[in-house]
Amino acid sequence: MLTPPEVGEDPRISQPMHELSIANAIIDQVTEALRDEGDAAVSVVRVRIGAWSGVVAEALDFAWTAATPGSRVEGSQLEIEKIPGAAWCPRCQKEVELEDLVLRCPVCGESTPRLLRGMEMQILNVELNDEQQAAHP
Repeated sequence: MLTPPEVGEDPRISQPMHELSIANAIIDQVTEALRDEGDAAVSVVRVRIGAWSGVVAEALDFAWTAATPGSRVEGSQLEIEKIPGAAWCPRCQKEVELEDLVLRCPVCGESTPRLLRGMEMQILNVELNDEQQAAHP
């Protein structure tokens, strides 16, 4: 039985199911991208989600399972590539990977307001069952 991530398990989860609307938007975009591909079944949808995107990957995965029945992507797997947050540290003069959701350099403690990575929310590609070439929405 699938259960959603609990509020409190991850500090980013305050309204645990806004990911359902994101899952539905992904389904809509993939369906639109494949409208000229015939009836080929979708086996995998690959997405990239940044740590600072506001999307909790585990909640999105749960929402995917709930949203796909009856859609073009029913039965498909959602593969999520997680992108860690990174920022420019003005004191260290280099890119630093951010730990947690704190805009401070983990090396020197300086404020790092210039994000370089981690805001991504992108559909990468779609894999079809009938060995057609992957679609890129």
